Amino acid sequence: MINKSNSIGIAIILIVFISCKPTSKPPNIVKEPTEWNHTWIVHTDKDDLPKVLIIGDSHAERYYPKISIELEGIAYCSKHTTSQSLGDPFLLREVELLLSQFHFDVITFNNGLHGKGYSEKEYEKSISEMIQLLKYHKNTSIIWVNTTPVRNKNDLDNINDFTKRVDVRNDMVKKYTDKNNIPLVDFYSIGILHPEFYTNDGVHFNGKGVQAEAKMLSDKIKEVLISIN
Repeated sequence: MINKSNSIGIAIILIVFISCKPTSKPPNIVKEPTEWNHTWIVHTDKDDLPKVLIIGDSHAERYYPKISIELEGIAYCSKHTTSQSLGDPFLLREVELLLSQFHFDVITFNNGLHGKGYSEKEYEKSISEMIQLLKYHKNTSIIWVNTTPVRNKNDLDNINDFTKRVDVRNDMVKKYTDKNNIPLVDFYSIGILHPEFYTNDGVHFNGKGVQAEAKMLSDKIKEVLISIN
């Protein structure tokens, strides 16, 4: 038999337990059919040259090797490429884990083609969060790369409807890069002016397009490296 005092104690415990339950809504997480990432950190045992980190999606995966060659003898170039989009809290966690272990003098960031399941409001919220995270080390310089337009498969002269969302995302990015004095590299203009740079999927660039991206971004990296040395 439970006496009156025990009943009161149980009631208090239940009230405390219920009041301590989290009330915030869990984050919206939208996964793609296949998620991937590729982290490659080079020359962790050396400090004779500046260190650069390329963060981005499959575009970055393709131009990273060319930028690494462009920076040979100037900087050590590493990468973190992933299918995760701004809006996904796990992208922030991954980058934070990486920056907690390694220091980079320059970080370039390119993200916007993935994450169709995230609203532009969710995407924008992550822009400011990512900017603050990339400043994990106070002396790190940030370069943001805007997102390329998407063209229709096998009809590369015409822009795909998703580009309307890319436009909105790029406008959001520019607002935050302007506010934080972050250099913005305009890959969007490459995609708009050169439909011949696309492969037939309407998303990725062929060899000439990748070379154009690598040249534009490596030139900006060199410019920033000179300014901080």
